[in-house]
Amino acid sequence: MLKSLLAFLLIGLSASFAFAQKAATIPVPTLTPQTSGTTQLLIAVSPVSENVVWAAGTGGTFVVTTDGGNTWKSGVVPSANSLQFRDVQGVSDKVAYLMAIGNDAPSFRIYKTEDGGATWEPQATGTNETLWSVHTAADGRYVWAVGDNGAIIRSAPAR
Repeated sequence: MLKSLLAFLLIGLSASFAFAQKAATIPVPTLTPQTSGTTQLLIAVSPVSENVVWAAGTGGTFVVTTDGGNTWKSGVVPSANSLQFRDVQGVSDKVAYLMAIGNDAPSFRIYKTEDGGATWEPQATGTNETLWSVHTAADGRYVWAVGDNGAIIRSAPAR
């Protein structure tokens, strides 16, 4: 019995030591502050690749970089300056979706750009529920959103 207990403890200690050594080899990223080009609160971020990243926040503001953060383009979606973008989903350097919230149900909207943020179009959601999060499938062809009262919506495939 004592031999079994000792063997069990030695195996446990060996496994703990092996896991501890493995955890120590996980690389730690170096974080570098960026200059976003806006003073608005940024709430959501969506990296598409190491070079393309979209972010969004208050005052209808979005920012995008296509060179890994060396430069950022900032803008405000027309007619959305009173809204907060709580979620952003980048698909490419040209295509992104923004999830807006406001003070009433019609203010909870999804916007889409296909030209790198030069223009934004509101997207029909087919629901009166308040939506809180938006994401695309890996290929960017389907948009999913979720919200109040168990709402889940899915777009038709994008062309």
